[in-house]
Amino acid sequence: MGKPFLRRRFKSFVALLLFLIFITATAIVYLVTVETVSPKYIDITNLTDSGVTITWYTDEPSEGIVYVREKSEGTWSKLPVLSKRGLEAFHDDRDMVQNNEGMYVLKESGSQERRTHHVTVRALKPETEYQFRIASGLGTTDKDAFDNKLVSFTTPTVTEELRLPDPAYGNVKYPDDSLPKEAIVKMVVKDKDGAIKSQVISNYISEKATWSLDVNTLKDVALQKYLEINEETDIEQFTVMNENGSSLTYDINPQYDKPADQFIVER
Repeated sequence: MGKPFLRRRFKSFVALLLFLIFITATAIVYLVTVETVSPKYIDITNLTDSGVTITWYTDEPSEGIVYVREKSEGTWSKLPVLSKRGLEAFHDDRDMVQNNEGMYVLKESGSQERRTHHVTVRALKPETEYQFRIASGLGTTDKDAFDNKLVSFTTPTVTEELRLPDPAYGNVKYPDDSLPKEAIVKMVVKDKDGAIKSQVISNYISEKATWSLDVNTLKDVALQKYLEINEETDIEQFTVMNENGSSLTYDINPQYDKPADQFIVER
């Protein structure tokens, strides 16, 4: 074998190596940018001076994870998988449990896959604007797939007033009386003309498809003061989003929310 042969073999080896590097780089870029599950119907609920609950829906079952940071910290990485680096992962409330120290920790069973998602973020600062990203496949996203809207929120001022719980409650079922495995229940208060008077509060249904929402945590739309509900003229509007992504709305007189009539949702 002469030098020309070896030179050709070397060039072929270099070409093959460069091709493999290109294929590998392309695969890596795809993996860190792909969003295999697109969250939609993103909603900001239960917003207080120190916490918030993010709800959304995915067409396919996926884990419910949120990453949050202050807006002042700059822009997110252009590579979604890197944007969560160094940030705490907040998991779906149904995957969390309180330990003996009162801290919320992930259950031993880990983060489960669902279509409805209900993630509470705690230990936030008051009067601070936050951005968040939702884990989506191998990457993360900060946009709603339904309307392409960017997602952020601002915590209100500290509230010193303490109020006793006043839960509205009820249950959810299908028309054939069977129970949904998962659903999110949200609530707002409207006046007699249909204008929204309150923030949005939410909760997920239990294993027996029951729900409860503490009406006394409701604040006005501006989050400046607790809402005083007029039982004669105000309406409590409940929205139920179930596991197939459909949402139904029910208007209830505040005097009849303990318990509320059964919420019957589409299968």
